[in-house]
Amino acid sequence: MLSYQLDRVTVEKFVPSGSIGNYQLLDGASRIRYVGRSDTDLQSRLLRHVDESPYLYFNYWITDFPKSAYYEESAQYHKYEKYGWLLNKNHPDRPENMPHLFCPICSQ
Repeated sequence: MLSYQLDRVTVEKFVPSGSIGNYQLLDGASRIRYVGRSDTDLQSRLLRHVDESPYLYFNYWITDFPKSAYYEESAQYHKYEKYGWLLNKNHPDRPENMPHLFCPICSQ
């Protein structure tokens, strides 16, 4: 998988503004340290992580709906949290105005 350098120029060049999607943040050893999503503007969400330690690289996926992004983020969270490297403090939140959704893995 191609990872991008996490800096303002790269994010603005490759990530479409206003898109819904998921992302992973990686450290210098290419370990996935954070998984996230945006239900409204993925580019803006990634830009908030620029210059945050230990993140140096990112991967991203565009999705069509917040529901899809939530399910993907939950799957990524459960996949990588078992390694002990994730800095996510909590399980992903459901999208706004979608309290009926539950994590397909842990039903949270």
